[in-house]
Amino acid sequence: MANEILAIIDRIIAEHRTIRERLESIDRVANDGEAMARIRETEHAFAPETPNDGLIHLQTLFTTLNQGLRAHFMFEETYLLNAFEQSGSSDLSQALRILLLQHNDLRDRLAQAHLDLDNLALTEMDPKIWAQKGLDMRVHLSYTHQAIAKHAASEEVLLRTLRAKVETAANATPTNQAHAR
Repeated sequence: MANEILAIIDRIIAEHRTIRERLESIDRVANDGEAMARIRETEHAFAPETPNDGLIHLQTLFTTLNQGLRAHFMFEETYLLNAFEQSGSSDLSQALRILLLQHNDLRDRLAQAHLDLDNLALTEMDPKIWAQKGLDMRVHLSYTHQAIAKHAASEEVLLRTLRAKVETAANATPTNQAHAR
């Protein structure tokens, strides 16, 4: 059981790393001055039948992130919660439950960002309004990135605590004590 829990912890920490990398890629694309200048250059021709390459790339990155986060959240809500309940103290389990509640807020933020991206890519509007909506979307993405990063950091504190607890318990088993002699 200890090895299974440690494997779950390792997987989640690795997924957090991947999620952070994807968020940074989205931030780079969304906030790249040169890319945004290219988008602004094409604002006058922006229409649903001629989507901008920069937005298409951003949508692709975002879709990949969104799918990965949904699978990650599902894994945490299922396997990680079980691992905490089996091996962690009730305080650790309760702290994790509180963090898991944040998943709903993060899902809502991601859904709004997806809607904003789709509206920019598929809606014909005045270039000035389009530019303002683009800025609003970038700010929303930036705040969402920060919220996800803070959430992951909080989870990792709990994961390290659980890891230490599991490793200590595994090292204290009679089998390990017999080998130590």
